[in-house]
Amino acid sequence: MAKSFIQFLKQKITVSVLITVVVFNIFNPVADDVFTPLIGYIVDPSKYLDDAKITLNSNYDLKYGIIIKQFIVSTAVLGLIYYVDKFFF
Repeated sequence: MAKSFIQFLKQKITVSVLITVVVFNIFNPVADDVFTPLIGYIVDPSKYLDDAKITLNSNYDLKYGIIIKQFIVSTAVLGLIYYVDKFFF
């Protein structure tokens, strides 16, 4: 079993996968520490979305506001990448 797992890893992990991991590790802090606060300030200056939740009981909350905020930020970053790629390359 261990041999087949190691063989699987050797076959499936390619240079493109490693490059993807490196690029993600570079871009993720930029997105979290630069884009999210900037777009969050524009879209939700009062930080309503950070606290938006539905309480199921005293132990569980559905924090839907954070998901909505991350979706907005992701869409804005993808739009920015699209327009930069379209107009400059």
